[in-house]
Amino acid sequence: MLKKFIKDHHTISIIGTAKNVGKTTVLNQIIKEYQGIKIGITSIGLDGEKFDNLTYKPKPRILVHENMILATAKDCLEQCYFDYEILEETDIRTGLGKIVVIEVNSSGLALVAGPSTNNEMLSIIALLNKHGVEKIFIDGALFRKSISSFHISDAIIFSTGASYSISLDDVVEDTVILVKNFNLRTIDDEAVRIAKSHKNFKVVIMDSDFFCTPLKIDSVAGNEEYIIDQVIGKTRAIYINGAFTSNFVKHLINKRHEIERLTVVINDASQLLMEPSEIISLRKMHIDLRVVNRIEVIALTYNPYSPAGYSFDDEEFRSKLQSKVTLPVINVLK
Repeated sequence: MLKKFIKDHHTISIIGTAKNVGKTTVLNQIIKEYQGIKIGITSIGLDGEKFDNLTYKPKPRILVHENMILATAKDCLEQCYFDYEILEETDIRTGLGKIVVIEVNSSGLALVAGPSTNNEMLSIIALLNKHGVEKIFIDGALFRKSISSFHISDAIIFSTGASYSISLDDVVEDTVILVKNFNLRTIDDEAVRIAKSHKNFKVVIMDSDFFCTPLKIDSVAGNEEYIIDQVIGKTRAIYINGAFTSNFVKHLINKRHEIERLTVVINDASQLLMEPSEIISLRKMHIDLRVVNRIEVIALTYNPYSPAGYSFDDEEFRSKLQSKVTLPVINVLK
């Protein structure tokens, strides 16, 4: 079901629009399809817990099989119900102890809590590769979407579901916006070269002749108004070497009458930290979002059921999503 879309990729992140949209179910389906193959599993934060922290309702557990390699916090091993061997202990600390790398020796239920930063995740990926895994799967969430950075993931499986909103149309509309954010167009080769040559600066202003003015600031946060004030005259684009946030958008909206057209360039879509409604506002202002490095979304999964007690019609949900994206749209429970 999902394996055919994964085959050309090595490290895949599973990103969800909200809690309870079926990410763990997706991960379990992938594990099932890779039965007997040495794969690596980890997570940004905690996943595989018995009960949801918000609704206190039972959640699907991560089902592991022999020969898999897991990177998880040491305290989680108390809730891992299978035979395993600790291959090594790292110096990466979490609230549940240091991250350990284990080899699974029998089938059972797992609790996985991985690292919390990109650099730590890169270290864990290196360790999983050291132990000979064929694929790596990272369980994440939209608010932790830094794991979808091109430095970490080759591709993304995006998960959405009824728990995002009681309105089917709102779920579909926002999901489509979020998916398209990951498929932002790249900038042209000359602009890429310029952006990469200025990677030590937080912000670079680029005019229509590709003349660049690096801004001497230590951080984008707190300097949004100053940055936008530099967008005058022949400004063609702003290259932001960091997060492009809701606060930045608010300052752009306040200056919307002074900005005709503008391209905002970020390194990749993982640095786009804002609500779908704010993306719509940018489009209305003719602000074009581009990336230096594109991240590939390989599938969109959906869960028509919410733990709050309501559900959507499965076929209606699928067809509305499919009519707006070119990705395979999959309910892994069917």
